[in-house]
Amino acid sequence: MPTHKRFIQVVLLVIALSGCKEPDDGPEPTIADLAAPSIKLTTIAGTNSTLQATYFSTIVDSGFIGKITYIQGWGHAHFKSSNGAIIKPQWVATEGTQLNEKLGKYSTSPGNTQGIDFGSSVIWDVSETVLNPAIKEVLPYKVPEIGDVNVKDSLQSSAPFDMMIDLNNPFTNLGKLDSISYLIRGKETSLIKKMNVLAPATFTVAELKSLGKGKAYIQVEVYRYEIKTYSGFKVAFINKGVLNKPIWIY
Repeated sequence: MPTHKRFIQVVLLVIALSGCKEPDDGPEPTIADLAAPSIKLTTIAGTNSTLQATYFSTIVDSGFIGKITYIQGWGHAHFKSSNGAIIKPQWVATEGTQLNEKLGKYSTSPGNTQGIDFGSSVIWDVSETVLNPAIKEVLPYKVPEIGDVNVKDSLQSSAPFDMMIDLNNPFTNLGKLDSISYLIRGKETSLIKKMNVLAPATFTVAELKSLGKGKAYIQVEVYRYEIKTYSGFKVAFINKGVLNKPIWIY
């Protein structure tokens, strides 16, 4: 069972104990509006299509037991011909859930639900058009899940910091990876570190100060990809884990 299903048990516990919540110690700093980073569709050069299965993690305040990780399953896709023209198959689905098309891009919309349960493999089903063949594929590897990073609620810009995925978090389940990126979006600028090994990403004092003080977002992406060819039509299958976490830069 994927780790995000454990959230249901946590929610039930929160409901049972919510009546016992103690008063807060005091008001948190006023947080100015800052747009959270979106889930990006990863594309691979030389391919005609991307079929992306994503577990999207956010840190939510559950009340009595504090902040926990909430994970949703998303599906994303797009298709282009060899000359770059957008292709719109009538049916694009993952794990039996149909993706909705808008402006040539396909996506699911979990809303407040847990979305798609990808399990230990990922199933894709795409209908044929005159520009693309039918695609029926089962990818025998899981979608990464990121439980958290080694940042609590804030970062001090006066000292360098090594950011790392929290491998001890019970919701972290990465599997094999091809790429990792660490993004910090601040009031003044954004910083990004990319690597292909599971290692800390170092942010210097100068870099952290350039973000500006105030609200910021951390976004971590990890993914594994595989390219398959169907009658000359190249498809990149992406299994991606994404974490968004709001923090405060001091």
